[in-house]
Parts: sequence; C-alpha cells; structure tokens
Amino acid sequence: MTPSPMVSVILPVKNRETLVRHALDSVFAQTYRPLDVIVVDGGSTDGTAAAAQSYEGVRVLQEESAGLPHAFNTGIRAVRADLIAFIASDDRWLPEKIAVQVAHLQQHPSTDIMITRFKYIHDSLDTLPPGTRRERLEEEPIGRILETLMVRRRVFDQIGMFDPRFALSSDTEWFTRAKHAGITLNVLDQVLLHKYVHAGNLSNNAIAIQRELLLIMRESVARQRRKSCTL
Repeated sequence: MTPSPMVSVILPVKNRETLVRHALDSVFAQTYRPLDVIVVDGGSTDGTAAAAQSYEGVRVLQEESAGLPHAFNTGIRAVRADLIAFIASDDRWLPEKIAVQVAHLQQHPSTDIMITRFKYIHDSLDTLPPGTRRERLEEEPIGRILETLMVRRRVFDQIGMFDPRFALSSDTEWFTRAKHAGITLNVLDQVLLHKYVHAGNLSNNAIAIQRELLLIMRESVARQRRKSCTL
C-alpha cells in the first residue's frame, strides 16, 4: 500500500499567543497524517513562540519581523513535503480540509493548485470595525487566499515565491503570476476554512492595498503584452 504523502503546513505569526493555539488546534485536529508543521515567528514579544513550541512536532522558526511575504518564503524554504498548505493564526480549518485536498490532488495529478470555499465567522455584527460590509460576511466565497490553498512545491520552483514588494497583497500577486504561467488551479466547492473576523485582522491600510493592487494590474498587463509579442 502506497504511504500517504506528507503535507507541510506553514503558519506565520507575531504576538498572537492565544490565537496561535486555536489555529494549531485546528491543524492537529485534521483527520490526515503525516503533517510537517512550521510556525514562522516574526519576533514576537509575548508567549507566542512558547505556545507554538508546546505542540509536539512543531518546528518554530524565529526571524525578525520583515512582513508576511518574507515569513511565507522562510516557511517554504523549510518544508519537507511536496504538498504545502498555509494557515493564519486567526483562522480555523475544518477537520477534513487536508484529507479532502490531498485526495483531490492524487486523483488529478496535473492539478498544481487546489482552493476551496470559506466562511467568515464573527462574534457580533454590532462590534464589527467601521467599513466592514456586513452582507459579505454571510457569503461563502471561493477562496483565492492562502488559507484555503494546497499547492505542489514545484509551483514555487516554476514561478518563484512571494514578492516582498507587496506587503499586503503578496498572495494576490502570486496567484496572478500562477495564472499567467498556466498553472492548473482547481476549485473545490466545499467550505473547509472558517475565517474569523475581528478588529485585529482587518487592515486599515486601504490606500496602500489599492496601490499594491494597481501595481499588480500594471505588471500583469505588461506580462501579457510581452507574452503576446513572443507568439
């Protein structure tokens, strides 16, 4: 019988001592094994690193805080598996998340990226930060976000890792590159992630995000033009 492939899980975190436990609990509640769990701690000054180290088998990598793209890339360089998943400290996976995605990728060897739907979870609509669109929180969108992702490691060899220029939108830029490179992406029509909404995880940098997205669009158009010129 062929052994189950290992899956590397990358969790970037800084100063989230309580939340990181919830995220790791959801990782270790997965019905799937084996897992290679990597926590990239960006210079926490609370008990975050110690909390992560209290879980057997977790590798905690310490680095100075240089932003999420650097943390993602640090984790990717350390993986031991050919399948990679990401989780944020304030998110929770459903227990079957990894098992379902691995099964799909085994059945579809030409697929390199698998994403799923997710659901927003919030304690109270009355305490949401200003500017939050309440109707969106009732949706179950398709998640072109890293926390729903499972990806084959070879994709990073092919298109590169996360661009540190995009501190707030590196995942969007990476998905855009993957699309232009012709990477095969499949969507699983199933909610496998609960994304918790609270004041601490909603960015107040709307202008900075818009600037990054504009640059991503410009580079995408330029990439398309170069591709057209070579045809």
